[in-house]
Amino acid sequence: MSQSKEFELVEKLKITRDDLIYHATFSLDGQHLATASRDKTAKIYYRETNGSWQKKATITHNHPVSSVIFSPDGRYLVTGSWDGKAKICGLEDNGSWEEKACISHEYSIASATFSADSLCVVTVGRSDSAKIIRRRDNGLWEVEDTIHASFIKSAKLSADGRHLAIYSTSHDAVEIYGQSAAGSWVVTSTIKSRFNIRKGNFSADSCHLIIITNAHTAIIFDLQADGSWKKMGSIEHDQWIKSANFSPDSLHLMTASDDGTAKIFSQNAGSWAQKACIVHHGKVKSASFSADCQHLLTIGADATAKIHSLQTDGSWQPKANIVHQNKILSAAFSPDACHLVTTSDDGMVRILGQQADGSWLQKTAVGDRIRFTKASFSHDSRNVMTVCKVDAVRITELRKKN
Repeated sequence: MSQSKEFELVEKLKITRDDLIYHATFSLDGQHLATASRDKTAKIYYRETNGSWQKKATITHNHPVSSVIFSPDGRYLVTGSWDGKAKICGLEDNGSWEEKACISHEYSIASATFSADSLCVVTVGRSDSAKIIRRRDNGLWEVEDTIHASFIKSAKLSADGRHLAIYSTSHDAVEIYGQSAAGSWVVTSTIKSRFNIRKGNFSADSCHLIIITNAHTAIIFDLQADGSWKKMGSIEHDQWIKSANFSPDSLHLMTASDDGTAKIFSQNAGSWAQKACIVHHGKVKSASFSADCQHLLTIGADATAKIHSLQTDGSWQPKANIVHQNKILSAAFSPDACHLVTTSDDGMVRILGQQADGSWLQKTAVGDRIRFTKASFSHDSRNVMTVCKVDAVRITELRKKN
């Protein structure tokens, strides 16, 4: 193993499992870590005051656990399993985790997510239904409503909790639900397309929606005063669109496509206009914004990750290319937007930091025989989690050298 002299890397935790690790995630406060594995368990770890990590709970299922996610307030966690169960667990005052609810679907869980206020969970069972579960004032979690549709691909809840978009393969439309005065969820708007709608996302302010169709097109909608959604524009690509996401401030959006381009649009006076087109030599695998919305990161099949930064005139200018010897498996900004980390099939994990002049320089490069498939920062940006899908998760503290 080798490393540069910019950071001292201090390993704080190494989790080895006997089976594949499907998912690993930090809580937003950085105090907990959870893993989901093919061994039918999800495990929760806690960071002690001395920086070490201790296992606090094991959540068991009858089949592999495919997902695990913390609530934004860090007090709850929900798992998703192939056994058709989603389990909600809560953090007790003594530091233990207790099961609060078990949500059942006929088929395996496709997704389980929290609302931004941590009061709701939305679960999707493959092919059968979506369920909205709400935490009541007495602390109990109860199924508030069940939406039945054939072959639900995904269900996305807006950040304000007022809109739920259901994407189904049974028809070429997105049905948007809202909560009635009686508490049930009813269809408030239907967005139709001549082409199959694959997926979509709400903006963070819940005022915009972008959907992706099979026709290599992403379509932008804005919420109107009467509750309807108005088409505001479309983004065309020559090939399949992998993703389309809004920036955290809802002022920009970016698509990533198999045609080798990522397109950035920005909002101005109620309309959306293209501001940049980033080109890779091969498919663009993913595209994301930094938390402060000042930078964006694209990953190409050309083993290159590109950083662009927002200028005062509204343009996006290239700032750095991160080149690996083999395909890049993941790349992510730190929550403070000052660093980023990449992992690659070449066995290297690279960490870059932004300099005072706006340039990005490599701070640390670690090589290992283990292929890490994903790396991410804790919320305080002081720890990096690397995941080897086969059997290991590592937590490494970043300490600046004197």
